[in-house]
Amino acid sequence: MRVKHFFLFVVGLLAATATSFAETPSDNLGSRVATIEARCDDARPEVRRTFNVYPADEVYFGDRIYVLCNEENCSKTIINDWRVYSSEDDAVVVASEAIATSCEIVPETGTSAWIDFAPQFQDILPGEKITRTDRVIELAPLDDWNRPFWKELREKLRQAPEGVLCKISFKNVYRDKNGTRQDETVAFDVVVKPRPDGEMELLQQWFDATPPELFPIVQGDRKIPRNDVFIKSSGKSDIQIDGKSYSPWLFVKIGNRKPSDPNNPTTVEGWRELEAKFAPSTLRDEITVTRLQLEYYDAKDDKAANAVIQAGIDWLSQLPEPQRRATTGAFRNSGLQLTPLGAKNVALNKALDSAFSTKTPTFNFNDLK
Repeated sequence: MRVKHFFLFVVGLLAATATSFAETPSDNLGSRVATIEARCDDARPEVRRTFNVYPADEVYFGDRIYVLCNEENCSKTIINDWRVYSSEDDAVVVASEAIATSCEIVPETGTSAWIDFAPQFQDILPGEKITRTDRVIELAPLDDWNRPFWKELREKLRQAPEGVLCKISFKNVYRDKNGTRQDETVAFDVVVKPRPDGEMELLQQWFDATPPELFPIVQGDRKIPRNDVFIKSSGKSDIQIDGKSYSPWLFVKIGNRKPSDPNNPTTVEGWRELEAKFAPSTLRDEITVTRLQLEYYDAKDDKAANAVIQAGIDWLSQLPEPQRRATTGAFRNSGLQLTPLGAKNVALNKALDSAFSTKTPTFNFNDLK
């Protein structure tokens, strides 16, 4: 039984379109967080469900958007709620009135194996607000570069430097008071702009230089490694730390090929130089995540390592909450614990837990990869 199909049936609900905005200190192109209020349904009126979206106004082509699903107990009694394991295991649909076709973004996993879970319960106290899931939406994944929607969007952007308005929609899964699985459509608009100063050309180069066998294949409702059970390095761009080679996928989030194997830099200095080539954006932020990790693991003594940890915590603290929640998890790859960097990985995770502890931790489907 698959993760997203272990419930009996689906009842479609439509999320409300009312959206509010809050300013953030981030210097990304899109500088606001939007809050989308889900429609209150008769099945569970005591639960207020909202979605925080960042960036919510405009992004560059190739950027990522981060979405948090929050639930709040608005009643005066404890709610014995179900935890729903669903975030990036549902496709996202991108459409635009300026483009004839729409496009479905299928989530990628690092393995072709299915992992099943029994439903779990979790008390929500009166007035308590918890984060249910986080989701990352990439516009567009590099392996989707030549799909008709994205090709036409790039053509439009050559004539529209002000950007093209796109609608993003996805299904959010939750449970009603009887424990029955429900889902709802969540939708919001965002302006997609062309990347500045030759950045689009660099993305094109990365696509052209990636052999087809390194791109995933679609199996059902997800992308999986093409030639193995688990995603593996090709060995063409392994990262060098202290004289040893490591798969780029130990430092780059699964599905993020901007850049990864075989296009990524192989040294800390190379990642610094790459970071400097991009304008402030969520794409550049993902490069910063890898650069900070490599600086930490490449540090020669505890003093230098601790300085990088503090710099990383300071940087994360400045990110809007939806992005910070998802990005913090990118530092935690437990696969490193099976390498010579294992002890450093454990120390880093402890530091992140201390800096960003929450009463109810976010479940991220990527933790299963």
